[in-house]
Amino acid sequence: MEKVISDYHAVRDSHGFTVVEGSGGIVCPIRYDDKAKILLPNVVKALGLSVIIVADAGLGTIHNVVTTVAYIRSLEIEIEGIILNNYTGDLMQKDNYYMIEELSKIHVLAVAAPDSRDLTVCP
Repeated sequence: MEKVISDYHAVRDSHGFTVVEGSGGIVCPIRYDDKAKILLPNVVKALGLSVIIVADAGLGTIHNVVTTVAYIRSLEIEIEGIILNNYTGDLMQKDNYYMIEELSKIHVLAVAAPDSRDLTVCP
């Protein structure tokens, strides 16, 4: 963990903007053995980061996002917003977008169409 923290500070201090990407969702083991039990939230908290949740816009996303939000909140980690990936804007996805904001009380910051390199910022 000390190396992660020192390397992060070196990168952060030498750049105007730094993004740290997680892997596999918030409940992701970074190291989990007899010497250390480190999950992604341990790293997020050690670095003093907040999070943006990126989720697929399709079926099952309401449950996944709302439970992820609840878990992150239980750890007292700040959530900046949500990005919905593979967003086509069909009726189901529009409902998913609405229900995620309604149930989580977290703003959908942007959507990304399938195979897009661009985000569409949401109002």
